[in-house]
Amino acid sequence: MAAWHNHELELQGFQGGHAMKRYLAGAVLMGFGGILAGGCAVGAGVTGASLFSLTSWLTLLAMWVGGIVTHRLVDGTMRAT
Repeated sequence: MAAWHNHELELQGFQGGHAMKRYLAGAVLMGFGGILAGGCAVGAGVTGASLFSLTSWLTLLAMWVGGIVTHRLVDGTMRAT
């Protein structure tokens, strides 16, 4: 609100316009997934892990592995083009 009030509000990007579009699309998909799941899975995983729940630790591990695989698939595709 302060930036808007002082006419300093601006949209900033990362590494050009293509990366910004990718980040915004990811944010929208994460929000949509959170709605479909009935809440934030990461928050539930961290909360359960702090209570030493085995299923939460397995969930966090699966999220971590899924993130690594997705990162390699997306960045591998980006580098090839």
